[in-house]
Amino acid sequence: KADAEGDLQDTTTTKEADEKYLADLTATCEQKATDFEARQQLRAEELEAITKAIEIISSNAVSGSAEKHLPSFAQQSSSSLAQ
Repeated sequence: KADAEGDLQDTTTTKEADEKYLADLTATCEQKATDFEARQQLRAEELEAITKAIEIISSNAVSGSAEKHLPSFAQQSSSSLAQ
């Protein structure tokens, strides 16, 4: 009878530890699922913003504006480097 009570105590202790582990694991999985959904939403918004930026850059409204607003990176002459 003592062996059976010892086995019962061991089994009960193991069961309680397993239940705690399951609860912790379930909470972790739920948190990761929530985080994943938030990241998916963020990525979708980023893709939408990139698409809009591409549309704006590709539009005729800004066509040719680079020459007007951005500095020229072409070399003026090779002799200016030797000075």
